[in-house]
Amino acid sequence: MGQAKTRRRNTAEYNKQLKDKYCALAASCLSYDKGNKWEAPRIAIEVANFCHSGASTSILSALNFTKKILFLDTAEEVSEVVLNDQHQLAHMRMGDTFDFIAPLDDYPPSFKSNVKFNIWWNKRVIRKVISHPMKFEENTELGKEIVENMLRFNLAANKNNLFEKIQNCTLYPSISLTRRDIIVNLRNTDGGHVGKNVPEMMDLYNNPANQPWICMQGDQELLPINTVYSASIRQIGHELLKTVQQNLANLLPANYQDVYPKLSKL
Repeated sequence: MGQAKTRRRNTAEYNKQLKDKYCALAASCLSYDKGNKWEAPRIAIEVANFCHSGASTSILSALNFTKKILFLDTAEEVSEVVLNDQHQLAHMRMGDTFDFIAPLDDYPPSFKSNVKFNIWWNKRVIRKVISHPMKFEENTELGKEIVENMLRFNLAANKNNLFEKIQNCTLYPSISLTRRDIIVNLRNTDGGHVGKNVPEMMDLYNNPANQPWICMQGDQELLPINTVYSASIRQIGHELLKTVQQNLANLLPANYQDVYPKLSKL
């Protein structure tokens, strides 16, 4: 049997895909906001349709928009000198319950910028410390000195010295994820198909035994928080929808602002 004939999609077909995928992404994001956290893989699928070119070409790349438009970036830069895990797209919500949420438009103005696609797609937005820095260096002279300085961390005279040592030494072994990593990992393992193998970083965040934050109620330890990954994906979906609204409104449905209305926070 011969190979089936194919043809290239034309611009009109890609424009229709953009309109349809915008509506699909908006629907999954709004459903997520109603408590349906299982929408995260669907959000990842639609973001990948817009942005990820691998075996196939993404919609925005096919229309050459990845080179023409700027993308909304709401993530603060990852720092190598912070002791704790960093989740730059997700905010921690503390109250009767503890979890991570997407801030949507509720983020400090200083975090907002509009950047080129490659910067946005490949920016590190999650960093997980995989071993505690003090344990990592506690038996070395430098480690002992840093521990001593940490005890006096509030003294201004020691701050610069401490940060200089941290910046010049590998004290914080960590794994970092970009937006691309987050989206493609989830799309490939729990989205487009259920993969046999789980990437290490996904396991670190989705396995409750590896969670960086533990909920406490009095003296009782509650379940670890494992919503940082899905909340980050929700925020990526928000950034992309806002980017498309701002730059490509003429290609969207006439009621595009009703399809995805202005949202301040969850």
